[in-house]
Amino acid sequence: DALDEAERAGLLRVEEGVVSLYHPLVRSAVYRAATSAQRRATHRALAEVSGADADRRAWHLAAAADRPDEQVVAALDGVAERATGRGGHEAADAAWARAAELTAPGPARGRRLYRAAAAAWLGAHPSRATALASAAAAEVTEPLLRAQLLALQGQIAWTTGSLDDGYDLVAQAARVAGDVDPALAQQLAVIAAALTVYGARSPQPADPAGLVAAPAPDAPPRVRAAAALLRGFTAAARRDWAAAAGSFRDAFALTDADVRDDHVQRNLGIAALVIGDDERGLRLHEQLLAAARRTGALATVEYALTRGVQIQLAAGAWARAAGAATEAVPLAASTGHPGMVALPTAQLAVLAARRGDDDAERLVDEAAGIRAGYPGGVTDVVVVDLLHWARGLRAARQPATALHHLEQITETGVSRMAAIDRLETAARAGRDDLARAWLAELEGFA
Repeated sequence: DALDEAERAGLLRVEEGVVSLYHPLVRSAVYRAATSAQRRATHRALAEVSGADADRRAWHLAAAADRPDEQVVAALDGVAERATGRGGHEAADAAWARAAELTAPGPARGRRLYRAAAAAWLGAHPSRATALASAAAAEVTEPLLRAQLLALQGQIAWTTGSLDDGYDLVAQAARVAGDVDPALAQQLAVIAAALTVYGARSPQPADPAGLVAAPAPDAPPRVRAAAALLRGFTAAARRDWAAAAGSFRDAFALTDADVRDDHVQRNLGIAALVIGDDERGLRLHEQLLAAARRTGALATVEYALTRGVQIQLAAGAWARAAGAATEAVPLAASTGHPGMVALPTAQLAVLAARRGDDDAERLVDEAAGIRAGYPGGVTDVVVVDLLHWARGLRAARQPATALHHLEQITETGVSRMAAIDRLETAARAGRDDLARAWLAELEGFA
């Protein structure tokens, strides 16, 4: 009877078994006019007739639940795992977060909140990942999961906020993991050491190499490779390039035949960038980019694009660098954290300045404005130096002004990329002393 009345009123029509509403707002009005008890009852009915569609059934069960329910939670876990398998990180985040709401307080809820936070981070939603991780911290007590959570919080911090805070968190994670998962502890110590290369400092100074024990000589190759990376980053932080290069070459030799998507693999790419091994660095970042695209890990896609641009700039692959940075800008903007847009914008500013494009000044101002308003984490020092480089290029006709900008570059990778411009400008400005000092730095690195 109700169906006949609704059809006669023109709210809906039924044609060949398909029900269509007069206007999309009708369904919203009907749904919101119902009481919460009516809505839950309707969702339960829909769950019963969802057939083989396990995901749809799980979400109807979740909408029908108003208290902890293990059956519903198990169904949502399945939704999240299937979504993760197809690269649907937003769907996985939503499913695990709802599952956590329907889980009684305790370790199980903490585990689901951690998984939701990790999925939100991979889906390039850092603010949501931060909130979920903070909620998980109140529930997580198991040491291994605690270490993983601290590592995730550290990664979010050094990417979108404070480099030093990120360093502190990952160092804590390495300490917590030390007694329960030495391999994870070693990977986290490698990350901490890599952050020190970019200037990470802690009010409680600790040597990353002291966070873990050295592996046995017969340890698996990947474990020994992580130890070599740790030695290499520790040496690079003190500008001992010969020791750094030797350790990194050991790590490369141990992993060339074993490519995986893990922390070791990512840090191999950073190691190649640090010592200027352009060919290897490009290959490693292309592998990382391809894997991230396959799995839909948008945060990793943005990371691989922008780090790859640094190597493409050094190698003179301007067209590829411009394409990658251009792709990274809207991807970084979609995260909701404007600070992540600064790096690809600064990279585009350098490319425009090198080509003499009129767009360079606008891009410099845009990147500088973003950086002034939002934290940039580990990339901040790189952004600052790229902008000095771009400004120096723009002022090429005034050698003294150009030199003022170029001599403020401090990050070693950017200083080497800009080496020809710096040496040439110093000579034109009559500063042979400065040119010789910079040349001596290049000789030592070479």
